Amino acid sequence: MIKTKLKGITFSVIFIFSQISGIYAANFGNEPDNRKWAISGKTGSAILIQEFHDFGKFLNNEFTHQPGLAIDLGIHRSLNNRWEPGVIFSLYRLSGESNLPDFSANGNHSSFNDLYDWPVEYVTVSTALSATVKYHLRKLPANSTKTIRLDPFVELGAGVIYFFTQLGYTNPPPAVPEAIIFGKGTGKKPRSEPGNVMQATAGLGTEIDLPQNISLILSVNADIVNYECLDAVHNYAADGERIAARTIVGKIMAGIIVPFGSRDRRPGSTPWSPGDLT
Repeated sequence: MIKTKLKGITFSVIFIFSQISGIYAANFGNEPDNRKWAISGKTGSAILIQEFHDFGKFLNNEFTHQPGLAIDLGIHRSLNNRWEPGVIFSLYRLSGESNLPDFSANGNHSSFNDLYDWPVEYVTVSTALSATVKYHLRKLPANSTKTIRLDPFVELGAGVIYFFTQLGYTNPPPAVPEAIIFGKGTGKKPRSEPGNVMQATAGLGTEIDLPQNISLILSVNADIVNYECLDAVHNYAADGERIAARTIVGKIMAGIIVPFGSRDRRPGSTPWSPGDLT
């Protein structure tokens, strides 16, 4: 079910993004200014790192989390030679497994009252729409470059995330009539709270500007999701009270940036010059 939804979402995003790109290219393709508009595409790996609550109290990981596919598609506009706001659509797949489902939710959540001591796994697919702003540590030059140039940056953003998740037995024992233990937004499980969840993102990376009027991009990001059920299991304290935790998802990605129109960059620039930091 999740794999089918993932394929459908991916196809829809690619189609919509291609249409938007065509519209922007037609309207802004002749801009002479320094990379006013650009589109970006990145792919890489995402993994659930940690859950926490109350300003840095980290919870024990109840799963061995596995890396999964991550995709970012964005539209950006440079305001000057430092600042570059944008809008990014993100999609990633998370998963994890546990050989012994000894969760804090056991006995505290209705779906976790009678679990078999049998290996389980979760799968989560997430989509998010975020507004971001990128700050370039080097001033973006005004003329075209003749060599490879590095432009490191930091990035902050916030947006809304929508996810569906599912937990089930890896290989159900014969006595289990239903392999799925718990889910949100999948199968016959209707979506309860939450609907859309807020998230913040922070990252750093570098653009690798090429003379061919494109840039490669490498980045490392941490998304902080204002919810604790991305691993399909809620968290509870020893007294049975549910913990309102948050989730950290890490992403390592690489991709390409394509500006609309010509990119005016300084001729003969070096990949790094201390004077460019001022």
